[in-house]
Amino acid sequence: MRKGSSMTDAERAFTHHVMFSEGIVPMEDPRIDIRRALETLPPEEARKAKRKFRKLWRKYLRMQECKRLKKTSYGNEKVNTGRGAKSPSRENKLSRKQLVVDVLRQNVILPAVKAFNEIPKQTPVTPVTEK
Repeated sequence: MRKGSSMTDAERAFTHHVMFSEGIVPMEDPRIDIRRALETLPPEEARKAKRKFRKLWRKYLRMQECKRLKKTSYGNEKVNTGRGAKSPSRENKLSRKQLVVDVLRQNVILPAVKAFNEIPKQTPVTPVTEK
């Protein structure tokens, strides 16, 4: 979410659409606990959503590490996300959610919103009545 402002309706709609299409539970704010949303799903669907989320954050972490290795020689994302830890902390889980939301927002959601906003608005056509 942009600092200091809330999401527009278009951003919210695209966020939900993209996250549903990725197979994860939509989250506008990573600080919110998604366990409640997972509890509303059938157990098999909740399991699939959790697995998809794990796949995504690992994929995005690898992407971030590759970008960082080109720029600098350190990568503290491993420490933040608790990658390789048996039991991740709350901070680790928050970092994972933040990573997924940020990457999806930068690479998918914001470009889609920008393209949507650039669509020219059409003026309503008034019907022509014949005399």
